[in-house]
Amino acid sequence: MTPFIEKLIELALKNWRTPKGFVLFIALVLLALSGLLYKYDILYIFDITTVESTNKITFYELVILFLGVSLSSLFWLIQATVPKNKKDTVGIAIAIVTENENEKIKLKNDFVSNLQEKLMAENMQNTFKIIEYPEVFASEVNQSNVTKYMKKSRAHFFVYGSLKKRYYEGKEQYFFHLNMGVRHGPIPVTISKTFSEEMNQVSPRRVRFYVENEFEGFEITSNWAALAIEYIIGVAAFLTGDFKFSSDLHYKLFKEIEKIKTNLPAIKTLKEKNKMRLTGSLFQLQKIKYYLFRRNGKKELLDEVSEILEKIKSIEPRNYAASISRAILHFLRDRDTNAALKELKRAQYKANDIWRYSEAFLYAYRGDMDKATKSYKKAFHGFIEPHVPEESEEFIHDILKLEPEKYQLWFCLGLINFFAKEDMHLATEDFNRFLASGNENEFVEQRRLAKEYLKQIKL
Repeated sequence: MTPFIEKLIELALKNWRTPKGFVLFIALVLLALSGLLYKYDILYIFDITTVESTNKITFYELVILFLGVSLSSLFWLIQATVPKNKKDTVGIAIAIVTENENEKIKLKNDFVSNLQEKLMAENMQNTFKIIEYPEVFASEVNQSNVTKYMKKSRAHFFVYGSLKKRYYEGKEQYFFHLNMGVRHGPIPVTISKTFSEEMNQVSPRRVRFYVENEFEGFEITSNWAALAIEYIIGVAAFLTGDFKFSSDLHYKLFKEIEKIKTNLPAIKTLKEKNKMRLTGSLFQLQKIKYYLFRRNGKKELLDEVSEILEKIKSIEPRNYAASISRAILHFLRDRDTNAALKELKRAQYKANDIWRYSEAFLYAYRGDMDKATKSYKKAFHGFIEPHVPEESEEFIHDILKLEPEKYQLWFCLGLINFFAKEDMHLATEDFNRFLASGNENEFVEQRRLAKEYLKQIKL
């Protein structure tokens, strides 16, 4: 082999996955094939022609040359391109560097295969796709470029790190260093920081186990990694607004973790956080279905809301937000104010006073305006999230469209606009609508109050 060819091979290997490396590789293939075809009559060997002609390249041999270059180009493309995720699946890339062939086999047979088996269980094989990085690529992945490789592989999740075998405390042990990255939609920096902290809390980062217990060690680590992956992907789905996928993953994980008996602090943390994330994603999912019902009035959506709320109840019986939603559901489905008020008792000892808006409305709907007025005034002086008064106002308007005879609700709207929103124009309209409805002998105290508030508005 000439020094020139040796130099070309050296440069091709050095720049293997670059355009320069590709050009050098193809040049080497052309040189090798051209020399072979020029010296030997390949067509004669394959009985394509009966005339042997050496030291020349025939037309048919040019075709062979073209095919050789094409196949070599395809080979380079496969070898020099990072593996990619399939469309419509959650891609999980594994890029772990080992020190020798034996460790590589152990990693593949024990860690990767067990992780794949864990993630593919329960009919999730069409959801997840394991993308195993070859060593040449795995050695390049680090914290500064993992996002770049995630994009290249179209992966949603990345597990990267190293596996080493060392003597420690008198015995051979495996040292597993794992890092995790996740790709999600744009989110505020503060949420991104919190998300990163969660990843560190629930995922295996530094794991070591004796070589003599390697099977158990790889299994525990891969199971732990699988649980962390499912959790983190569920959180990422929540942050990007896919509450259905998020709740499905967190619920699956909830059932899995219930079966695990362990004292690992990280698993206990994972269990607590997953429960919180599960109820959060389920609650957001039922909110979407509730608002869809408000928009199109399809009763089957309320059945779906009911199913979700029952699931939340089975997980966290005294969930504050879910109790308020169940109270609203009792009213919307059956106009059952007794069941709704009973449900609100589960929520009335919490830190904020959102539940009082629901309580006040239910009393008003029943015609008990004295209790309704007291509840609204307590709500106005309590801690309320800014969106609640407006949402309550919209809800009451929806009910009045369906049941205009419940005219006492105009007084409730007047109170909300006067005290909570401080919209005096709308408060005036609402109080006047209330005073113009029914007769003077109904809701006497509320009529007096409405007139008093109208006087204050005019001052």
